Amino acid sequence: MSKQIIVLFILLILFKHGLRAEENKRIFTLQEIVSLALANSPTVKNVKNQRQNAYWRYRNYKTSFRPQLDLNGNIPDYFSSNTPVTQPDGSVSFRSVNLSKASMNLQLKQEIALTGTQVYAATDVTRIDNLNAKTVDWNGSPFMIGFTQTIFGYNSQKWTQRLEPLVWNESQKSYFESLEGISQAASNYFFGLLRLQTEVELAESNLRNSEANQKIADVNIELGRISPNDYKRVALSVLNARKSLSRARMGERVAAFNLKSFIGFNEADDLVLLPPVKTPDFKVSVQKALEQARLNRGDPERMKRKMIQAEQDLTYAKRSNGLRANLTGMYGLTNTSDKPSDLLEKPEVQKMLRLSLFIPVLDWGRSASKVKMAESNSELVKYEITQEVQQFEREVVVQVEEFNLLYEQMKTAKEADLVAEEGYKIALQQYQGGKLSITELNIALQEREQSRHDFINSLHSYWAAYYNLRKLTLYDFENDRKIYEDTTISVSNQK
Repeated sequence: MSKQIIVLFILLILFKHGLRAEENKRIFTLQEIVSLALANSPTVKNVKNQRQNAYWRYRNYKTSFRPQLDLNGNIPDYFSSNTPVTQPDGSVSFRSVNLSKASMNLQLKQEIALTGTQVYAATDVTRIDNLNAKTVDWNGSPFMIGFTQTIFGYNSQKWTQRLEPLVWNESQKSYFESLEGISQAASNYFFGLLRLQTEVELAESNLRNSEANQKIADVNIELGRISPNDYKRVALSVLNARKSLSRARMGERVAAFNLKSFIGFNEADDLVLLPPVKTPDFKVSVQKALEQARLNRGDPERMKRKMIQAEQDLTYAKRSNGLRANLTGMYGLTNTSDKPSDLLEKPEVQKMLRLSLFIPVLDWGRSASKVKMAESNSELVKYEITQEVQQFEREVVVQVEEFNLLYEQMKTAKEADLVAEEGYKIALQQYQGGKLSITELNIALQEREQSRHDFINSLHSYWAAYYNLRKLTLYDFENDRKIYEDTTISVSNQK
């Protein structure tokens, strides 16, 4: 009776230990790992920060073309010195000057990008206290308007309006591409661990079978049914199985650490991955993939931006080295009084119109060389973009064709894995029944391991192509819809 109690106690301890071991394991599918990566990966946080920077850059661009209201002032502006004053007879006399000045200016200005014009409306007032004479003077402009216009010059605002919307659209599409890249990377880490977990399972199974074969061989060697050479091969298979298991477990720990770090999984639980054998079966049209890639990806926006930047550099080289002129004009009212309330009474009109010219006369060919450099760079950019377009389209076409073939390859590898598994079981039974040699059993074992690895690799290739196709097109072909909502803006409205 006491022996039965001891046995029951031992079984209870083992059962509780097994429960704790199960509690320390977390089972995940591929889709769950991808979701964790998109939610918690440190890479996602970096990508989101980049998107936030792009958002504030675009906001800054938009506000730069809206009316700006500025208030400037000097309160106070004190000055005390002996100042030379020219007398009527031409002599110079030094006079003591002791002034306190305060001024305020309110200005509303607006940039007009199409013409590169700046217009403004302003009002200002100034108070001057002569501390020596103990007098107060007021000067003010109740109202004035003006403009500054560059003629034959480089209009930076116009180019900014063409470029910044492209930069914004490019950043948005690049953000979504980065998210799909994170999904693809999570898939690679997933299969990196799954491959090692599969090796551990195979090694554990091989070790159990090798140890069982060892026991059978111990009996057969005593009965003289097997040769010493075959007996040593069986013993060697046990040692090789133990080495393989140790190596696989070491690799599994490293792969699990890498996966946890990438997806931001900070718990101590072991990850158990389920092979994603249920794969969507659909075909992708090359033409549709190219259309969606051109529409959704950031590369076309980037290429267009590079072309416009090359045009911008060429225009700058031409406009900044030739005849340039600035036209400035102003019209307003001004008045002077000893009381601020009198500034609005009978103010005088003030006008100003100025044309400033800059004409390079001799620069030893520097202007011409800058223009030639810009033209050469523009041609180089055109060539590079032509190559990038070809590479862009080639990458999409190759990926589509590869994806359409990988599904059938994966199905074939799955069938081969099942056949090899059954073949190994039959070979093991025949060996343990004395109908098969250890060499033939090892061949079946190698075929089993190779077929399992081929199946896992084919699964990895399929899902890698699946996520890469999503990244290259930003399109969900399985559900026939865009992966993300369109957050870009119409560039045509920005010109």
